[in-house]
Amino acid sequence: MERDNKKLIPRAFLIYAAVNIVTYALAHMEYLFMNGTVGEILAYFSYYVSKSVEFIAPPVIAAITFLVFADGGIKKAFTASLAISSARFFYSLPYYYLIFIYKYRYDSIESLCLSLGASLLIILLTSVGALICVGAAIWVLKKSGVTAPEQIADIAKDRVSTDFLNKACMPITVFVLMRTAFSLVLEIIDTVLFFIEYGADYTAAEIITMLVNYVLILILLVASYLVCMAIKNAIVNRGEAKEAE
Repeated sequence: MERDNKKLIPRAFLIYAAVNIVTYALAHMEYLFMNGTVGEILAYFSYYVSKSVEFIAPPVIAAITFLVFADGGIKKAFTASLAISSARFFYSLPYYYLIFIYKYRYDSIESLCLSLGASLLIILLTSVGALICVGAAIWVLKKSGVTAPEQIADIAKDRVSTDFLNKACMPITVFVLMRTAFSLVLEIIDTVLFFIEYGADYTAAEIITMLVNYVLILILLVASYLVCMAIKNAIVNRGEAKEAE
């Protein structure tokens, strides 16, 4: 596994970087067509793509971090999560730069510094969040009888199925549920703040949008599990193929 991890992290970084570049490109197109119908369509599409990436990426990073932890310990796990999370720069740096330039009217130097600071904070929080998820998954595994490091390493090498309560699937289940809980809390806070601010002065479209956001969280709960499952199984299959050579 150790040799595979040396290729796994750069590969994960490149894939995540590509996803972030595409996500930012959609957001940038929204600015280009800001004052027309196309701009409105792009704004909604870009918003939900970004929301989906923000939801799915943390469980995936946590899943890869768990594999590295099982093989090399906490220091390598933190390095891996930080390296993969840093690919978020390709979205957050230009995205926040434009916000600080056009929305808050800062000059270019101030906007660059603020967007750089925001990006570093997001990367650090994502990396630390991945480690917290790994710690939670190990705690759940220990509660279910998995106590030895060798057992955790074996689980890291097992394929994952849709049986989310299986011990091999338990880490991914924990990662996805923690991300879902976090998103639900944020959505509930946004909903409460919305009604506090606007009271009964709201439109049907705004209520529908809020309901869509809750439905989207449930859809992403399933989608993130399936994505994590596919990535984990692909890594396991690649490792077994190399061992067979």
